[in-house]
Amino acid sequence: MAKKKATKTAKARTKKTAEDVSDTAHRVWLAGLGALASAEEKGSQWFKALIEKGEDLQNKGKDQLKDQVDKAKDAAEKAWDGVTGSVDERVTTAMHKLGVPTRDEIRSLTERVEELTAKIDAMSAKPAAKKTAPRKTAARKAPARKAAPKTTKKAAAKA
Repeated sequence: MAKKKATKTAKARTKKTAEDVSDTAHRVWLAGLGALASAEEKGSQWFKALIEKGEDLQNKGKDQLKDQVDKAKDAAEKAWDGVTGSVDERVTTAMHKLGVPTRDEIRSLTERVEELTAKIDAMSAKPAAKKTAPRKTAARKAPARKAAPKTTKKAAAKA
């Protein structure tokens, strides 16, 4: 009987150990699921926070870049204006020395020519005073020539 009792006890212990292992495994499984659920909740919150921080950083970077580009454009425009102004002045000076008229001088002359043309056209459009018909004069007849005397062959031979 001792054997039976020992086997019953061993079987009971084995059964209890199996139940404990099964229970522990089940708890580990549940703990894993809980960890996964927590990670999912916290992870998506954390992920959203990272996205927001990234957007803020990106916007700040864009603003800084835009400011730098604007400053560079302003500096380039000032430099270009300085160069073109200097070149314009030198070209104008050289043209004056050569006697070439400026654009404004040509424009002024063109306006003056147009004014004068308009005045001439206005004067031409006025009805002209009646012209008198030229006098009819009798055609002058040229004086008649006298015919040369007839000569004979003998007289022509003598001459």
